Amino acid sequence: MNLLSRIILALSPALLLIGPAGAHASETTQTNEYGCTRSVSIEPYSPDQELPPNSQECLGPYLLVVPRDHLFNPRGLGSGDGYSLALDFPSLQPIPAAEREPFSPEIVMRTMTFDYRYADRGRLEKMFRREYTPRDTENPAPEQSLDTRIQHSTQHGLVAYIADMDKVRAYYRAKGYEERARVMMPERHQDWFIARHADGEVSSVIKCTPQVQQDARFDRCEHTLLMEDRNTLVRINYPSSGLSQWRELEAHARAMLMAFLVEPMTGVDDRAGPG
Repeated sequence: MNLLSRIILALSPALLLIGPAGAHASETTQTNEYGCTRSVSIEPYSPDQELPPNSQECLGPYLLVVPRDHLFNPRGLGSGDGYSLALDFPSLQPIPAAEREPFSPEIVMRTMTFDYRYADRGRLEKMFRREYTPRDTENPAPEQSLDTRIQHSTQHGLVAYIADMDKVRAYYRAKGYEERARVMMPERHQDWFIARHADGEVSSVIKCTPQVQQDARFDRCEHTLLMEDRNTLVRINYPSSGLSQWRELEAHARAMLMAFLVEPMTGVDDRAGPG
């Protein structure tokens, strides 16, 4: 299921709408492999079920208390090693309940998501490198590597890398693809935008709908960065018009994690997020 399909499913009123007061869900505790213990509601759910304003989520060993209206799935069914948020763009505020019903595709186009995933340091670095390095090192597809893309321009403090369509077409012809295959079309290959640390190492990878794409309403960017101090990979998805704000979005992703984090020895609290 692609991201837009997931957003449509998660934002549909049947899932998001918290109905009138009713019985609270029964709760139990759940402990993940990293020792993080959280309270979780027990299914099944009913449309009139009243849910608490906050949800406990685990990000590896870290416990967080997240406002339910920030969650991608307000039922709080995280995997235990991460969680996802869904906010309105460009306001970066929770999507108002009044705009969820009647459901509008416009809301999907305005929705941005923040996905947080914890991993041990070795696996974390591999996950991040895969964003710009091909898995097949013997015969890599040229659009999957920075080394075989065309460095195009610099904007917003990012360096653009565009698919080299001559190399792409030659590669797939050699594999037997027909000229009319989708992979031969430039609009099938995202434009990449790269930020680097002072030492030259890649710090952020942003992949956006290519400029040759005609329907700007559906243009999106997939933005990946590391929060190394928390062993966390963050993926942000937003309309392409937000590319110029990439630094602010990274700062907001970090601020939300830190605002919702329950530090050891402080217990669970009801802190709200920034904004």
